[in-house]
Amino acid sequence: KAFRNEITPRNFIFRSREFEQMEIEYFIPPGDDVWQPFHEKWIADAEEFLKMVGLKEELMGYDVHEGDGLAHYARACTDITFRFPFGVQELMGIAARGDFDLQSHNKGSGKGNCGLTSIIV
Repeated sequence: KAFRNEITPRNFIFRSREFEQMEIEYFIPPGDDVWQPFHEKWIADAEEFLKMVGLKEELMGYDVHEGDGLAHYARACTDITFRFPFGVQELMGIAARGDFDLQSHNKGSGKGNCGLTSIIV
């Protein structure tokens, strides 16, 4: 469950008190020379999934974050958007985070390395 502290009834489920939320952490190699093809494939696969479950391609779009629009940990971020009757909203944000999360968990463990590493398959 996810909760929002901003409640407005105008925007369908985007501003509800409580809603179901799914998050996927898809780890890709962090190296400067290899992350981009993985990131681009994840965006393409996500779009294909959304079309497969019935979303119309002409109602979908992209919002590519650049420069100051990127989070401090992201090399790239693209939102897949959807044009609802009330306006365009983000459906999915896909960020190339490198190994930021793994390194943060390792540092936060207090042990220096809690056994989390990147695995390339």
